[in-house]
Order: sequence, then structure tokens, then C-alpha cells
Amino acid sequence: MDANKNITLLIADDEATIRNGLSTVVPWEQFGITIVGTAEDGREAYEIIKSSNPDIVITDIRMPGMDGLQLMERVKNEKLHTNFIILSGYGDFKYAQKAIQLGAKNYFLKPIKIDELVTEIRQQKEEILQSNHIHSYSAYLNVKSEPKEKFLKRLLKNEFYSYDEIKDEIRRLELKLNDSPFRVMVFSIQGKEDGEKEDEFQQINYLMDIVSEELQETRYEFLISSSSELLTIIHTMQPGDLPVNYRFLAVRCLKRVNRDSTMDLTIGIGKEGASLTDCSNSYKTALMCLSYSFYETDHRIFDESILCTAPPPAAANQMDYNNLMYSIAMNRTEQIREFCREYFSQLLYVPMPPPNYIRGMCIYLITDIQKELGSGKEFSQAEVILPINTIRSFEELKAYMEDFLEACAGKQGSGENGPKNQIIQAAEYYIKSHMGEKILAKDVARHVNLSDVYFTSYFKLKTGINFRDYVIRIKMDHAKGLMERMPDMPVAEVAAATGYDDYRSFYRVFKQNTGVSPSDYNRNSGKTP
Repeated sequence: MDANKNITLLIADDEATIRNGLSTVVPWEQFGITIVGTAEDGREAYEIIKSSNPDIVITDIRMPGMDGLQLMERVKNEKLHTNFIILSGYGDFKYAQKAIQLGAKNYFLKPIKIDELVTEIRQQKEEILQSNHIHSYSAYLNVKSEPKEKFLKRLLKNEFYSYDEIKDEIRRLELKLNDSPFRVMVFSIQGKEDGEKEDEFQQINYLMDIVSEELQETRYEFLISSSSELLTIIHTMQPGDLPVNYRFLAVRCLKRVNRDSTMDLTIGIGKEGASLTDCSNSYKTALMCLSYSFYETDHRIFDESILCTAPPPAAANQMDYNNLMYSIAMNRTEQIREFCREYFSQLLYVPMPPPNYIRGMCIYLITDIQKELGSGKEFSQAEVILPINTIRSFEELKAYMEDFLEACAGKQGSGENGPKNQIIQAAEYYIKSHMGEKILAKDVARHVNLSDVYFTSYFKLKTGINFRDYVIRIKMDHAKGLMERMPDMPVAEVAAATGYDDYRSFYRVFKQNTGVSPSDYNRNSGKTP
């Protein structure tokens, strides 16, 4: 499977509400997942699996005819390859135990928490895409087996009850771990919006090679948690009671990466754990340390010394929004910017407070403003929270907040609007000057020096329309203009002039947006098609 293609999903449940709900309530296509069908029992699901070979199957345990466990058993016996996720309204552990024995990837009790299910499926998608490339780099990765990956993930999630369980797995998998002090280190490759999957895999391979060489004298294990993140569990004391200098190790790895590549690497060092049962805490600390790259300092290695432990003062949480509300109502841009400067100044009660605190306070501010303005319908929570949580730097977040609040002011319809925003003007110019090409958000974002996620959110805030819908609207207006000015121009050439290589795609989009076919549009305008 091509890493850029969608993976496929089948949903099997005898309750129509669950089948229909799971297939429609989640925007699967946005996550790169295509639903190949739904089934009301195991027999129907089995036939779809045989014909469509879905990558993932979500199935209920209790179904008439053939239940979920029987379905899994039959698929396993016939050596059909698919990942199973089990749903059940029954809490009896024996069902989960049997499902796990048959190879279920996870087990969810009803009522289902949609966000947890989506997170699990997206994680499985990442694993499936990686496994489909494993033939080209397995030797390079030194990935022993799927059981090893499962064990390390469980270790990091704190899913073992005692060290005895852990010890049995270490012995069975022949891992280089024991119950002595350790730390988790996270090597994180800062992603590029326009990076290809294969490039990401090559980067993680290269990184793993370097770190392996630097760790060759130590006891450690690797886990690739994603195509841009490598985790290592390293014991504090090595044979001969030689302590590991984690920071020195990180410096050596970073120097090699900087010398031999253009990779943007950051390294988080978790706190020391006394026993492997503490792996989860060490891992969380490493991620927390890494989050401080938000402040765009010269740091590339982050350990506990960077963590802020001072609680925020009450003043940072109790600002008076009245002046801001008045400025928004009157569309007074400079006052809004002044409020933002003061707001962020108060949030910085220390030079680098916890990044999650800064993001959280921005979300609370926007939520409160929306409630006051009664504008909850203007911007959904997803449109607010997703950009804030994906914005990479403090300065970019400040700019985003100013733009968001100014957009709120513009929607109030009071005061006088200033000249058109320069970024939007630049984006519009780019679109109109590349009309005969396929226009992607990442290309326009690069043109105006913004990240993909921030640009699309910014564009929606400033124009009130999704970027993709805007591009389609401009292209269709251009196509109509061409047909009106040059009635003898073949429709296929009109399609090409608006960036559509496939005439059928142009025909479909044109009809969706105008209600008529290109030929009918010419005819209705008194032109000859």
C-alpha cells in the first residue's frame, strides 16, 4: 500500500444506530480512512472481509448468527490479514481475554467514547502504514517483532500491575532491560507540513542508526512511536557500574545530526525511574520537557531543569474583559492588540511558564468571548482548539489570538473596516496568478510564510470561508468568465485553464457549484457550447 493512500475500515454491529453513527459522525476521510462497508452480523462482515480485505474491522462481540469472536476466529483460521477492534456492552473480562487471544488490537465497552476510538484507529493507521514499508527498512530499524512493540507500548502506558509481569515479558522477548534505575529519552523530529511519508520514514531510519551507534555500550530498547518520534529506555547504570550521562549522550547525537543532515531534532529527557513500572512517568516527563520548544529558544535538549513549577498568580486568570468586549463591539483594532499585549504579558509570570497553561488560557479567553458575543455558531470549538494546540511557537500563538479577536470584531459589523489584510491579499493574488494549476493550501501558506494549519485557520477567520471552498469558487468564476468571453473554447480547455487535468472532475465540480453542466451554462447564456 502506498503510504499516502487511505486505509480501509469495516463496521459490524447488529444495532443500526451504532453502525450508522460510527460511519457518519466521524469525518473518517479527513483522517485518511475509507469505510468499505457496514455489516449487521458476523456472516455479512465475513463476506465483506473476503471481498474488500479491510485494514481495520470494528465489530461487536454479541451479534446474531456469527458473533464477533467467531468472526475473528474464522478470519484468523483462513489467514486473512486485518486488525480487529472489539465493541461490547458486556463488562465480563472473559470476552476481552478471548478477543485478545484471537489478536484483537483493542477492546471498547459501550457506550463508546468516540474520541478514544478515533485515537486508537489513527494509531493503528500509523502502524499499518509503517508495517507496509517494513520490507524496505526492517534491517535498518532493528525492530525485532510486533510483540516487542506491544510490550514497550504497554510499559509506557503503565498497563502492568507488577514487575513480575514485566520480568516475564522481558525474558520471553529477550530484551536488554532489567529492574534497575532508568530514564526515557524522546528523540523528536520536527515535522514539515509538505514532507512526504517516505521522507519521514527515511529520517527515522537515519536517526535510529545514529542513536544505535551512540548507545552501543549501554543497555537500552527502542520504540518508534510515530514516523517522527523515537523513544529509548536507557538504564542509568551500565555493566561495570558506569553511570550514563544522558545529557552528554543527547549532545553527541544532536551534533551528529546537525553535522550530517538538515533534520530539525529536539530531545526530551525524562526523570529517572527506580523501577520499570515507572516508565510511564518518565515518558510523560520527557514529553513535558519537549513541549518547552514552544518558546523557540536556542535549546534543542530539554530535561527537568527547564520545567516551571511555580503556580501562576491569580491576576493572570482574572483579567477584566470589559474593555476587550467594548473594543470588539466597536471594531477598534489597536485596542484589541493592546489587550493582547497586556494579556500575554500577564501570562508570562515567569520567562517560560508551562506551554499547556498558555494554550489553555487562550482557549478559555476565546470561549468566554464567544459566550459574551453569542457567537458560538461563528467558530466551532474544533476551529478554535485545533489551531491553538497545533501552533508551534509562542509568537505565532500571539499573532493568532490577535487575528482571531480582530475577526470577532469584524463580524460584529460596528466601526469602520480598514484596508484588506495584506496576507489575504497576497493569498488571493497567488491563487489568481496560478489559476491553471492545482492550488494547495501548503503552497499558499509557504508563499505567505505561515504554517499549513495556521494559514487555513487564519484564512477562515479573515474571510469567513474555508480555503478549499474559496479556491473552488474563484476557479468556477474564472471558468464562467472564459466561457462567456470565448464561447468557442472547448470545455476541456476551460477545465485545463482552471487547473483540472481530468475533465470529469471539472464537470462534477462545476455542476455542483452552478447547478448546470458546463455545456448547459454556455447554452443558457446564449453561447454555442
